[in-house]
Amino acid sequence: FHDDSNDDKKRSKDELANYHIELFFIKNGTDEIKISKFENKDKFITKLWLFDSPQNFLVCGGFFNNGKGNLNDSDGVLAFKIDKQGKIYDSVSHEIPVELINQYESEKTKKKNAKKEEKGDVAKIPNLILDNIIVNQDGSLVLIGEQYFVVTSTSMNANGSTSSHTTYSYLDILVTKIGVSGELSWMKKIPKSQRGSRGQGGMSYKYFSANNHHYLIFLDNVKNIDLPIDKTPAIHSDGKGGYLTAVKIDDLDGTLSKSSIFNGRDIEDFQMHQFSVDRVFKTSENSFMLEVYKKKKEDVMIKVTLK
Repeated sequence: FHDDSNDDKKRSKDELANYHIELFFIKNGTDEIKISKFENKDKFITKLWLFDSPQNFLVCGGFFNNGKGNLNDSDGVLAFKIDKQGKIYDSVSHEIPVELINQYESEKTKKKNAKKEEKGDVAKIPNLILDNIIVNQDGSLVLIGEQYFVVTSTSMNANGSTSSHTTYSYLDILVTKIGVSGELSWMKKIPKSQRGSRGQGGMSYKYFSANNHHYLIFLDNVKNIDLPIDKTPAIHSDGKGGYLTAVKIDDLDGTLSKSSIFNGRDIEDFQMHQFSVDRVFKTSENSFMLEVYKKKKEDVMIKVTLK
């Protein structure tokens, strides 16, 4: 922090953040702590994640906002690389276009975003969490984030006791590709609305890449397969069936397609139980598999062929 607040992120008079980010590292065979500094300047970082890569560097990425409103909301994506000496380089950032933020949102939300833009603020995506950074062989990056939050409500019963109910929400996914030279190659918003009360359960998504495409696998409401861009997604309630859905994105140009694989309540002669994205795994460049519970102490492996 650049002032005595120590824990309160805020804008300074020149509209810069009152803090910057530092990476501490110790080289093998020494006890000397070295520090690399990342100057975020006017970018208020919601959270940063550090990822290893198959190449000769680490990569750090996250989301940011302009310091106005809720600091957990995001209006941009950023990333930088770190070499073995701790040097930070190839720092890039890109704002999320308001046109993309407004996709699959209600008219009420669009009007709120328009008012923010009129007042000099910018529209933001709430509760966006970075999950993955993929480093392509050419050095380009793909960042994947998902809206996630938890709400606990407490009510008083007739006898004076209280009871609590917790709802877990896994909503839209944002996928961004940053080119070799730091340019924004493409950015895609994938609509979904998953809600449940048992933690992650069968919600969120599984990511893998195959044949120069990015795949996101998740359970969804079948009404969302051909969802118009001006409509909000129908809710999928965790533990109540759902259609296994695959989103395929071309790494080159971001072309996106969406397919419904099967109905979890009607897989040949049984219903799917205890689904989890952790049970989905890639088996080849042309297939993936998932394990589901059939009941009567029987698990079933399902193979899906990619096209």
